[in-house]
Amino acid sequence: METTWQLSIDQVDPAGVELLQLCAFLAPEAIPLDLFAAPDRLPAALATAVSEDGAVAVEESAGACYRYSLVARDQSGIRVHRLVQQVVRARLTQHDRRARIATVVDLLAAAFPPAMQLRDPARWPRSAQLLPHVLTATDHALADGLATATTASLLGRAGTYLHLRRRAEHAVARGLLERAIGIYEAAGVDPAEVGGILNGLGLVLRDQADLTGARAHLERALAIQEAALGPDHIDVGVTLERLGRVLRDQRDLAAAKAYLERAQIILQAALGPEHPWVARDLDYLGLVLAAQGDLTGARGHLERAYTMLQTALGPKHPWVARTMDSLGRVLYDQGDLAGARAHLERALAIDEATIGAEHPQVSGILDRLGRVLHDQGDLAGARAHLERALAIAEATVGPEHHWVAGTLDILGQVLRDQGDLAGARARLQRAHKILQAELGPDHVDTQAVARPLESL
Repeated sequence: METTWQLSIDQVDPAGVELLQLCAFLAPEAIPLDLFAAPDRLPAALATAVSEDGAVAVEESAGACYRYSLVARDQSGIRVHRLVQQVVRARLTQHDRRARIATVVDLLAAAFPPAMQLRDPARWPRSAQLLPHVLTATDHALADGLATATTASLLGRAGTYLHLRRRAEHAVARGLLERAIGIYEAAGVDPAEVGGILNGLGLVLRDQADLTGARAHLERALAIQEAALGPDHIDVGVTLERLGRVLRDQRDLAAAKAYLERAQIILQAALGPEHPWVARDLDYLGLVLAAQGDLTGARGHLERAYTMLQTALGPKHPWVARTMDSLGRVLYDQGDLAGARAHLERALAIDEATIGAEHPQVSGILDRLGRVLHDQGDLAGARAHLERALAIAEATVGPEHHWVAGTLDILGQVLRDQGDLAGARARLQRAHKILQAELGPDHVDTQAVARPLESL
């Protein structure tokens, strides 16, 4: 069979051969032909053809490979059998192999959305399409000693995407970001790039419940960015915001407020007072105020953030849902159960339509809706919401995460009120075990779960 493929390759025109060579360093399935649309990044024969005929030339080159059974075609692009890829790679000299790998990495770097754009779920379908090719191409690059800044950038963006998509892939995201940092540091490139990847890694660690590690990485990122970019740079503002979120999680509320307020000054100066990033920081600041007991101040910050986001992004954007969720929390704390429920239900509808019904952010909203329904006396509705929240959280962040413990805690209380004491005890015991392992027996959250457990 290998001999047959060798003979078939010899029948293909030079542009088609070069296309096949590039595909040999991508994942074998669903290779999008629009990846090869930029002639300035392509090998000579394929570049000439694309310069003259554009996308038609790529289609014709793929068609030539298809006629000799070297590729298959479908709506997603082309597919190349793994054995064909091996044959093609074996025909290349070391120089040509490295050149094709470098080209593929450059093509993917041009096509994969930048890190700052990956927060927009509208960018996720393209990221998902390219992700297997990024992973394959960077593996080839590292194996051939091409640990370049472009390779690191691709790894960093892939890790950021996986973290934001949040489908039980935090460990993979973390691995990609750590590899990117290693490449950047070994290459001695712009330290601001290292700071940006450390920033993203800090968020991954936060979602893995490693708050100490998250804080350490973000503080290192902040020091690097302040030294490289200056204390008022927008990247410094973003890192300050993320540090504020981690400090809030650690219940260091005074420090969290100080970081978020400094971020607010920097982001407003860099982006303008009505920018969505400014609104996001206001949201986080509002939650800190709520945790400090200033519910009126929190509500004011969140309502302003909501107005800004709805004006800038429209009423159905996931960032709007995020602030609706935060407002629902504050209204709940103010005792306005009907208002809290309305805000949370709207946030849930937006998130299910935009980021997907199985996203951990949806789990959080379902948890909070379950609490509202519990307080309204709708125990069946509360239980249904909380069981769905629990299933999503276990699937996305893992069964031992503190988010899971929080949902188990309130679910146990609902089961207790329904008279299912055995079910309540099992949920509360599991929640207590998770929090004891993660936070220690003396933490306020651990003790809060212990109290209803003792009453059973």
